[in-house]
Amino acid sequence: MNGMLLFFSKPRQFGFVEADGRQYFAHRDSFLSTHVCCLRPGANVRFEIDKEATRPDENRQRVKNIELTYAPNFPEREISTITHWHKTYGWAERDECGCEVYVPSSKIITTGLDQLAPGFQIEHSTVLQDRGPVAVEVEIFQQ
Repeated sequence: MNGMLLFFSKPRQFGFVEADGRQYFAHRDSFLSTHVCCLRPGANVRFEIDKEATRPDENRQRVKNIELTYAPNFPEREISTITHWHKTYGWAERDECGCEVYVPSSKIITTGLDQLAPGFQIEHSTVLQDRGPVAVEVEIFQQ
């Protein structure tokens, strides 16, 4: 089904899409893109209606497999800057767009370095998992 993104809250990770005069609930997990920077009001989207799931506090159907009709092309490998680090995992902000990505230490491939700190720059690929975008094949730039 084709529709339009009406609203998306980055902090709360949900929004609403509209199609055929109806509004549908859209959770971050339903978007196929790893870039929330693209989720702006008015964006054209394709999606499927999840007939089994409704928003708990309303009788509003949820949508799934949401993809942008006109998605920008991002590079396969991205540069990001670590913003938070907790011994074995953390988060980084993508330099190109500002989107957040989860960084597990198990995905670091740079030998000799497995600890990061805020301010470190990394190069990585990104995959979409249940938690959202995850950095993989992480290379650390020397600080």
